Amino acid sequence: YIKYFLASLTILSIFIGFRIFGSQKIISNLNVVIFASIILIYILEIISFNIIIKGSNYQFDMNKRAAKKLNLTFDERNVRDVYKDLKNKSLNPKLPYARYAFKSDDKIIQTFGTISNSLMILCNESGKWITFQSDRYGFNNPDDLWEQSSIEILLVGDSFIQGHCVESSLNYRGNLESLSKKNVLSIGVAGMGTLNEFAMFKEYGLKIKPKKVVLVYMNNDLDNLFPEKQNKILMEYLNNPLFTQNLINKQDLIDYNIEKAMLNSNILTGDFKLNRFIKFFHLRSLLKEKIKNLIDPNTNTSSSKNIYKRRSKNLPIFYEIIFKFNKLVNGYGGEFFVFIIPAAGEFHGSKKEIAENKKLRLEIYQQLSKNNINVFDVHENVFLNLKNPLDVLPFGDKVKHENHFNELGFELSSKYIYEKIK
Repeated sequence: YIKYFLASLTILSIFIGFRIFGSQKIISNLNVVIFASIILIYILEIISFNIIIKGSNYQFDMNKRAAKKLNLTFDERNVRDVYKDLKNKSLNPKLPYARYAFKSDDKIIQTFGTISNSLMILCNESGKWITFQSDRYGFNNPDDLWEQSSIEILLVGDSFIQGHCVESSLNYRGNLESLSKKNVLSIGVAGMGTLNEFAMFKEYGLKIKPKKVVLVYMNNDLDNLFPEKQNKILMEYLNNPLFTQNLINKQDLIDYNIEKAMLNSNILTGDFKLNRFIKFFHLRSLLKEKIKNLIDPNTNTSSSKNIYKRRSKNLPIFYEIIFKFNKLVNGYGGEFFVFIIPAAGEFHGSKKEIAENKKLRLEIYQQLSKNNINVFDVHENVFLNLKNPLDVLPFGDKVKHENHFNELGFELSSKYIYEKIK
């Protein structure tokens, strides 16, 4: 708060100086300017607040409108309402907070999974709120899988592996378990990039030495690498073969800190906070983001412009991660596979966006193949062969936004994955 104190002190000093030494006319004009400026700034803060809130609800609102157009039922409750309803039923729900960092004994702990052994409220894209019971490390698995002597398949990835937004029995883990009739485990968390996934595997996957490790990749993982490669802890996983935070033995500490952050989140406490409003939090956030994007366009990862140019900058570190991942798995006798899946923009983006993503997928496929990595392109070999590829997304062409696959999308790609790894 020192910077706010110093800024206020400076403004107050200037104001007092004018009051003492300035003429009455100057003082009157100054009062008007100060009052008008304060009013204007708070109007801009209100506008900024509405822009941010509208942006955070955009996908949900788009899906809701699409459902109405198609006369489909859609649960219109927001996540806060769902949380309250489950809480009232004494089900003690949680939100899947993950990738959270906190300090313990003057040391930063970087987490991957979320709160353990809890009912998690995941998401609603197709009209139904999806929940799951987290395992002992906060992932979307039956907990007893960690007790099994042998794991046939371990799935590693982001929100697609976590199961957004289908029932657990119909996501990648559920489908592959049904197809293989063997033990299938998943470690996946929304927003993960390839470096986070590599680190997560070293903490959780390496301990169980699964026979087959399936990494599910999509092109926006390259965007996630921009902040990930700035994270000293994540880079330590890449550069130091022996590095570990020993997170498996710190789950109680992880649960405590993540739940504390969850309970203080905007989602549960409400979007509007007076202390943030007073300090122009939303206006400053928007301005900071705009300035950052102007200085370095790479930070604007939501932009569909210059996708290939932006994302290809992270190909060198991406390849380094994949090669080390493959070596790690092969080192204990396991098999490593990479499956490339498409983001929604590859279905209904502009021609340029689709072409640049295809160029990236092809380049990655060729480079990994050349280095003897088992790599397969789901989009090219499955979805693009359908009469209407948009059938694998909730509401098809009615929502041109980043939805995950629907049940059909998970089913078809799961069958393809199984055929290639069995």
